[in-house]
Amino acid sequence: MLEKGGGLRFAHLPEKIRISEIVRTAEGAVLMVECLSDNPDACRIAGVCKLTRALVDAFETLYESLNRYTLADLTDDRKWLALVLI
Repeated sequence: MLEKGGGLRFAHLPEKIRISEIVRTAEGAVLMVECLSDNPDACRIAGVCKLTRALVDAFETLYESLNRYTLADLTDDRKWLALVLI
């Protein structure tokens, strides 16, 4: 939920919010490359390209890594964050 002044209010406690969930939600349906879309005609070389598998593996690894962290993990030092952000 957007807050007055541009902040966000989450529906769950920071300890329950995985960073991978935030990134997936923020990215939405935006794809880094066309070959990962559901459109079979998006890329002319999709049938022979080996980069697609490498990208899928990379994204899976990224999200597995991000899933190990919660919002609380990244915001536990709020005094430091306040000094930097304000």
